[in-house]
Amino acid sequence: MRELALSSSQPNLVLDSPLPRCCPERGRGHSIMKTRAMLLTLALPSLALAQEHTVQIQAQKGQSLRTKIESSSESTGSTTTMINGEERGGGGGDRTSSAKQTIEFDEKVLDANEKGLATKVQRTYTKLSGSMTMPGRDGEDMEIEIEGALEGKKLFLAQDGDKVVAQENDEDGAALEERLARGLKVRTDVMGLLPEKAVAVGAEFDLSKSLRSAMANLQHPMARAAQAEEGGDAAGGGRGGRGGRGQGGFGGRMGGGMQGNEGLGYLMNEKLTLEANGKLEGVSEGLATISFKAKASGEGNPADLGVGMTGGMGGRGGRGGRGGEQGGQAPAVEGKANVECTVEGKLVVDLAKKCIVSLEIEGEFEMDAETSMTREGRDGESMDIETSMERSGSFNLKVAVSEAKSD
Repeated sequence: MRELALSSSQPNLVLDSPLPRCCPERGRGHSIMKTRAMLLTLALPSLALAQEHTVQIQAQKGQSLRTKIESSSESTGSTTTMINGEERGGGGGDRTSSAKQTIEFDEKVLDANEKGLATKVQRTYTKLSGSMTMPGRDGEDMEIEIEGALEGKKLFLAQDGDKVVAQENDEDGAALEERLARGLKVRTDVMGLLPEKAVAVGAEFDLSKSLRSAMANLQHPMARAAQAEEGGDAAGGGRGGRGGRGQGGFGGRMGGGMQGNEGLGYLMNEKLTLEANGKLEGVSEGLATISFKAKASGEGNPADLGVGMTGGMGGRGGRGGRGGEQGGQAPAVEGKANVECTVEGKLVVDLAKKCIVSLEIEGEFEMDAETSMTREGRDGESMDIETSMERSGSFNLKVAVSEAKSD
């Protein structure tokens, strides 16, 4: 008996020995051998597909990478406001908002733990810029150009428990100003988009609990170089800025957010239910391709969902306050909202280098909300305010990673 072993992880296939030359049945034996060989050839592709692959992303000491992140969003919506039963201006027909952002940085891993997570890095932001177009109160579009204060700066970042130590230039440099350091992360990986164990091509895996952590690692603070005290600390609105406590990157912490990428804001909104799954599409020339789909949705009180005229989507806030009523306690808001955001994405990972090569995400969203509240007017009389809003739009995000020159 001759055995043909395909691999240690695949069963051995056994072929009969050919018949001796003196055997009168030799011709039929050769025919059987040819048939079995053909069956073996046909079986090889399916056996290869069944092979399992371990897809990993790991930070490695000394590794130097250049990352470029681009995101954009466009949305159209209408808002109607009634005060004491009378319609007020400022809303009206469909209005369009858009946002774009570009982030580029070079990063060298100075240290990493046993799990492959970066614990110390040196990062230089070569570009931190964004632009927004939104309807103004006078009906004219308002355009804002943003250049982050960290652009051109070299930073030393270290993980210290739950805190991030941020210093200028290197480990011996001066501590970075708190306002600029807010929101900085040591980790920039997207491990949350990977399967937790080895999988075969075509296998699907759940990402519902990990996708948001991966997306969070792609956010970078966009604090401006110089700001008025009442203007907030980022493009997405600051403490008391328009749009709540956002950081500008993906629309603020509350989800939605007209100040940033509204669609990615909904995807990141932890008050919405997230369903997400990935699939290993293929492995070729040392690159693994993963596709994924996700849906973030919710229905209920807008305040509970963090959307509508409360939270990230609309509250203009008082000067210096946290989005409340003239810097004080916000009035109770009642109403109902429906939100749905769907995304599709593709991730490419270098299996040998254990790092991302590219990431692309495209998505769409729809939101409608009706709210009502009672608040005290300037003359001391109460005002009944009813608001209805509808919004829809699309968004995308692209990430490209390549080797950077080491210092």
